[in-house]
Amino acid sequence: MISCLAGMIALDNKLVYFPLLCLAFAFFIWYARTRGSFYFLIVSVLYGYIGLTYMLFSSAPGLDFQVYLVYFFLSCAGMIVFLVNYKKILHTQSK
Repeated sequence: MISCLAGMIALDNKLVYFPLLCLAFAFFIWYARTRGSFYFLIVSVLYGYIGLTYMLFSSAPGLDFQVYLVYFFLSCAGMIVFLVNYKKILHTQSK
């Protein structure tokens, strides 16, 4: 996943590396759910978030600052909801 992000950012070849990042994201989410691994879940969500944010902001560079601010506030709220409900995603029992 890191190599996909590096290819998107450093090599500026988004059309090749973004679909690979999406495939890696889907695979590691599946792997995290089957193994019950919080580490793979959080790493895949973090790298997927970085890749999606980079794609959104690089494809629309002329957006207003308020749009960026709203995006980061909403994504922060989404991450909080994700961290509160990660046990439901991993299908683990709360103790």
